[in-house]
Formats: sequence, structure tokens, C-alpha cells
Amino acid sequence: MKKKILLAIFAIAMLSQSMIAFAAPKKMPDGTMFDAAYYAATYPDVKAAFGNDEVMLYTHYALVGKAENRKPYATTPATTATSTAASNSDFDAAYYAATYPDVVAALGNNPDTLYQHWTLIGKSEGRRGKAPVVTPVKTEEEKQEDVEAKVEELIEDNEEIVQRMLLKINDYRADNNRKELKLNEDLVEAAQTVAYYNDLKDKSSSKGDDHSYTHFIDDDFDYDYSECIHFESKSDTPKDVFAKLKEEDDDDELKEKVYRNIGMGYRHEYWIVILTD
Repeated sequence: MKKKILLAIFAIAMLSQSMIAFAAPKKMPDGTMFDAAYYAATYPDVKAAFGNDEVMLYTHYALVGKAENRKPYATTPATTATSTAASNSDFDAAYYAATYPDVVAALGNNPDTLYQHWTLIGKSEGRRGKAPVVTPVKTEEEKQEDVEAKVEELIEDNEEIVQRMLLKINDYRADNNRKELKLNEDLVEAAQTVAYYNDLKDKSSSKGDDHSYTHFIDDDFDYDYSECIHFESKSDTPKDVFAKLKEEDDDDELKEKVYRNIGMGYRHEYWIVILTD
């Protein structure tokens, strides 16, 4: 009874408005999409009774036609590849039907009918054509694993230039009667990690914490003296990089005889050099 009353109120409200038939689907006052010209042309029995009057045609559809599975507007043929639901990666008919039962109640669950509703009116109403992509939130452990994998990749990519830089540094130390430095894996990993984090943070290694490298050195690595040098070099030739390193090394730590180990990391023009005994 209540449904009939609501339908009657709706019919009276529709009949009280003076509308003219349009040749393309339009949004009706209740939100349903309807094409009076299509409805009249497709269902001559309805046209015979109501002519082309949009109000009467839509009232028929709302009260009778929808229950008889009559279509309120032309649907896109399933053979039209560029405009069907099946061929559009931005639309999922099953999701649309499950999410918007009001559309299904008005138009049925034909995928192409739902797709046309979405393209013509659903988008403008903020309806989604498919389920939103949800990016899973990584755990802290997973984030750490990602960092470690990236650091390993950078170490491998930078291996050649680091080795060439080591030769330059040891040539300099030999000129100053100092023993050569040994490349230490723990220090290399620590230096590359600092370079990576600094790059993520502000693209400027000079703003990094000089002591942050200590957090990344293996706990088993024992040292008493250490130094960390940050510098930037737009060139990747050992001669130019070494010149920038010397320029940044105000205290000439490179020729300190206390140091025996070295690690270097490189990321987007920014270098980290770690020295320990």
C-alpha cells in the first residue's frame, strides 16, 4: 500500500510539470535517465496511448514499463567494441551493479546498459565505474626489506666507480706515506644506506647527519675512530669526484694514518665516504 501511495505521489508530481520530449537521454527529477523519443519509437503501443508527451511517457515507464522490462533509453550494442562495458578497463559491470542497486532497480543489470548509465550520468554523480585500487600498507619489516634490496642494487650499480675512487684515494695516501685503505663491506653498506636515505629526505647529502652512518654499521664491526664525509659531484669521473672529495675534506682526513677501512656510497650526485680505523 505504501509503495502504491509513493508511486501515485510521484505520478502526480510528474504530471504537474510541463515538459517537452527530447531526442537524447536526460536525467529525470528522480534521477533516472530517460529518452522519451526512444521510448515512444520503441514501444508503439505506449505512443498510441500517450503520444510524444514526455511526462506521460515517463510516468508509464515508472509505473508500468520498468516492471515489464521495457528500456528507458537506447543501450549500446554489445558488438561496439569501443563503447561496451566489456571493452572498457575503467568499468566493471558486476561492481557497478552491486554498488549501486538504485541503478539496477531502474535499468536492470545488463552490462552495457549499466556502462551507458555510468558514462552519461554516473561519472558526474561521483559514482565509481570499478572498485578503487587499494594499495596495501606495508609493515615496517617490509619497508626495511625494500630499503635493503634497494641498497644492494645501488652497491652493485656503483661498484666500478667506487673501486676507481678507491685507487685515487690510495694513490693520494701513498703520496703522503700512508698505508692503503681497504674497502669494507659493512662500511660500503652503511655509506650507501646513508646516501639513499639522504636522497629520499631532501636531495642534499650536505644536510645529512654526519653521525647517522653509525646506525647502519654491523654491530660486530669494531672501531674506535671514524669520520664521515658528505659531498656532491655532478661528474662521475674519478678525477672530478676525488677533487670534490678533497675540497670537502677540510681536515684532510684522507691522509690520517689512524684509518684503515673505507666505505663509499653514491646516489644521484651525492656521495658518502666513511673512514674508520
